[in-house]
Amino acid sequence: MIFNINEINKTIPALIKISWRISVKKKPGGFKIVKSDNKKRRKITKTIFGNYELNKNSARVLLALLYWSSGAKYPASNFVAFSNSDSDLVKTFLNLLRLTFNISEPRIKIHLQLYSTQDGKKMTEFWSKLLGVPQRQFYKPSIFNPPKRHVRPDYFGTCTVRYHSLDLLLTLTELWNELSKTI
Repeated sequence: MIFNINEINKTIPALIKISWRISVKKKPGGFKIVKSDNKKRRKITKTIFGNYELNKNSARVLLALLYWSSGAKYPASNFVAFSNSDSDLVKTFLNLLRLTFNISEPRIKIHLQLYSTQDGKKMTEFWSKLLGVPQRQFYKPSIFNPPKRHVRPDYFGTCTVRYHSLDLLLTLTELWNELSKTI
């Protein structure tokens, strides 16, 4: 199945109405959400992704959506900058960027924002291995004091992927602007 937004728009609401029944019970201090069973969620996922083939155009749409949500939109900048602490999301963004545009690997730069309690060397090694970007292409990390509340044990800092290309920045901006008119 090739990515077709019109088909997905028709299919998902019907599946969600049939498959997901969420009970919400009011409790002091918030709500408790009772989730549907895993079989129903797996059925929805398999319906959408069962025979899914990622082509270049659908990959560009996904890339534009990701950039729209977590990309820098400064009008004066001349580079693409995508920042997030979710390592899978950052990896997906960079993989889609590599897949959809003819980019020069040495122009990819990485900047990490870490807490003073984290080992900068280990975090740089983690992100370098995950993203397939040599450590020489990393800027010096920014170090901050951690918040007083408990920090997640699986927090690897915030990673910003930069790619210096005004043309690519304008292309991504045009893609998500056009997408916002379509949906």
